[in-house]
Amino acid sequence: MTPKHLAILRAALRYFEEEFGPHGGEAIAEEIPGAQVSPADVREVSEWLARADVQFVSSTELNSSQNESGTLIPVISVASTSDALE
Repeated sequence: MTPKHLAILRAALRYFEEEFGPHGGEAIAEEIPGAQVSPADVREVSEWLARADVQFVSSTELNSSQNESGTLIPVISVASTSDALE
């Protein structure tokens, strides 16, 4: 994951929200079968993603034996708010 990937996800979610949100949960359900997703859920994820940032952490900082020493691992961090996703 890179900052460019995050920008693509934000744009795709914004498009999804603009195209399907006004038509309600039924239109969203057609695009995401089997999930109970409402326009409010999409808006919540969009707001969360807007606060997200990609940072890179060295695997040695994580004490990870599964990664080579010094490998950079992308980590998504999100600025906290009182309405954070659980």
